[in-house]
Amino acid sequence: MDLSIIIVSWNVREKLRKNLESLFNSQTSNSFEVFVVDNNSLDGSGKMIKEEFPNVECILNNENLGFAKANNQAIKKAKGKYILLLNPDMLVFPETIEDMLTWAKNNQQATVSGCKLISENYQIISQIRRFPKLFDQLMIVLKVPHVFPGVLNKHLRKDFDYSKDSKVDS
Repeated sequence: MDLSIIIVSWNVREKLRKNLESLFNSQTSNSFEVFVVDNNSLDGSGKMIKEEFPNVECILNNENLGFAKANNQAIKKAKGKYILLLNPDMLVFPETIEDMLTWAKNNQQATVSGCKLISENYQIISQIRRFPKLFDQLMIVLKVPHVFPGVLNKHLRKDFDYSKDSKVDS
């Protein structure tokens, strides 16, 4: 098994459906398995997965265990050489899995990697950050960026070039 894809879900049935459709429309020669860990959704997500995506391994929790613990449940069962943690609101382009695994196989020194995220309007979603400092974390906890978005400009890598591979802090 080349890749284990793990999705943690909570009350996002329609986004999850589109996410899974995009995964299974991938154009890849690599083998992959998909796990959905549902954190006690009340929107019928579990039923939808079982009916529409029978090849997805669905772990149905009786309570919301949170993101980390839910991922760990599936990681324990994963058989892939590589693991992709994928949010349920993300869609993959048909070539994404093939491109990511080709890159990973050619860059064995990278133990954790990510890829360029693109919004529905085809704009790059900034996600690269510098190592956090106490000030940055305090601003985030106090939700200051909601009022003053520029307060984290030094923490966020606004200057990052998403067209190039690069080692990043976070």
